[in-house]
Amino acid sequence: MSSGIRIEELMFLCLIPCHRSVQMETFKPPTEFNLDSLTLAADWKLFKQQFKMFLIANERNGESDEVKIAIILNVIDPEGLKVFNTFP
Repeated sequence: MSSGIRIEELMFLCLIPCHRSVQMETFKPPTEFNLDSLTLAADWKLFKQQFKMFLIANERNGESDEVKIAIILNVIDPEGLKVFNTFP
């Protein structure tokens, strides 16, 4: 699966100083997902990609589904939480 990032871009990113002790708060979570968007499908695809990158950057992608759900519900629009609460 290709992420669309070229090797040259990755090499450039490796030149940027990065400290291993960076805390989770350093990495920006995705912006809130707007359920009222006119381009809902495209916006969801972008939000999902940003969320996956957020988990990876924060070394949280190996967490349980329960933890990942809690994280996504923490960053999603409050209306998204209301929708989630309607699920059985």
